Amino acid sequence: MPRVIGKGGKLLVGLIEQGQRLIVVAPLESIPQRAGDLVGGMANPEDGKKKAHDMTVIKRSSADQLRNGAPKGRKVMLIWDKACIDYRHWFKLKHTYGIYFVTLEKANSAAETCAINQVDHSDPRNEGVLSDTLVTTSTGVTLRRVVYINPEDGAIYSYLTNDNTLPAYQIVLLYKHRWDIEKIFHQFKS
Repeated sequence: MPRVIGKGGKLLVGLIEQGQRLIVVAPLESIPQRAGDLVGGMANPEDGKKKAHDMTVIKRSSADQLRNGAPKGRKVMLIWDKACIDYRHWFKLKHTYGIYFVTLEKANSAAETCAINQVDHSDPRNEGVLSDTLVTTSTGVTLRRVVYINPEDGAIYSYLTNDNTLPAYQIVLLYKHRWDIEKIFHQFKS
């Protein structure tokens, strides 16, 4: 179960321990921005928009900023809303810096299934996991798609990730806990 930690009086990240490795779950607000990018918590992009697109902020950030202080050799998992779909950039971050992501799949995604991962439906932790597949994107990047139905309300969620090691239920939990962490950030802002 993730635990929320604070650093210097400011809430930064939620953590999940996975064996000997640590996965850092960092909402966008916790990533340091370039000077002038954030004014009063609101992005101040050059094009006059109220807020910079998440993918723009990710691309502007250095790998060290995205790793949020995690030492090399530690797997870093960033959890984002949909629309962070520059899959080639995520490919580069994974293979060069050990930075992974989980995001909601956009409804108009053109990713096509290329392989099926087995889900142990006898494991109660996989309750609601409908499928776990590998997909290829139009840019040629292979990702993992985990489809989940919320047993409480019947809502179906499709997650994309470049991590192939965590069980499907943990991908679902990571995204769910992202919302818990984001709610805490929102409370601190208000």
